[in-house]
Amino acid sequence: METILIKRRANEGKTLTIPVPDTLLSQDLEVLVVMQPVILVPEQEEKMDEDGWPIGFFEATYGSLADDPIERLPQRELEIREAIL
Repeated sequence: METILIKRRANEGKTLTIPVPDTLLSQDLEVLVVMQPVILVPEQEEKMDEDGWPIGFFEATYGSLADDPIERLPQRELEIREAIL
């Protein structure tokens, strides 16, 4: 079974096109469709900075691992390999 999440706009002819992955071509398929409107609230849309990051992202996440810091374990010795000629 393969789950596909797509967002599409239904056309005026009351049809919706669903792309089928190459791995499922020429096969009998059982399809379950759950339709749910996408609700966009303009006030909730994220504003992005000039680099494409949500405004306030770094301020909200900075120090989030302070109580559980990432630990770097000792590294193994570097393997010496034969030179490629």
